[in-house]
Amino acid sequence: MDPLSREFQEKVHRESLMVRTDLVIEMQVPGRSHASQIPLIWIDALPKPEVATLWQKHEQYGEGDQLIRWLYFLNSETPDESTFYLDIQVTIPNVLHVQYFIAFPVLEHEELIERLTRVSEFSVMTDPGEEYKKLMQGKERQRIDAAQLHLLRQGLMYECPSEADRQELQKMLNQWRRSAGRRKR
Repeated sequence: MDPLSREFQEKVHRESLMVRTDLVIEMQVPGRSHASQIPLIWIDALPKPEVATLWQKHEQYGEGDQLIRWLYFLNSETPDESTFYLDIQVTIPNVLHVQYFIAFPVLEHEELIERLTRVSEFSVMTDPGEEYKKLMQGKERQRIDAAQLHLLRQGLMYECPSEADRQELQKMLNQWRRSAGRRKR
């Protein structure tokens, strides 16, 4: 399906999963001289059970192949209604192929989108679990330490699209800011 077609845009909007919350962890990754900041993005995967259980397939069969790209639906007439989407496709040969979209209404997730322009990886979480809910009670953002990394079990690490794609994301975010009359935070 042509990504520019009205039919494809409606499919993305209709099938997209919503971000519940996000936070950043700082983690020392083997082979790197400094700690990395890794955004964790919790999504509501209930509408797509194959996404909610994807982490289990990864544990059982391995990571498989990932294809990730950004889609930009800018609304020039009403910029506050603009939404960016992550189009994520995961293929585990002879096991499954899953495609899903995560919606980032720009007005609501401007800070998170900005953060994603600066990192090389992120994690998508499908179930925050009770411990995470307790940790986040009354807090919008939180850094977790190494002792709490078991919270990541029900998440999947993804490499961000290429540097050129991250630059394009920044360019589109800046274009949205100009159209909405906003300045960079």
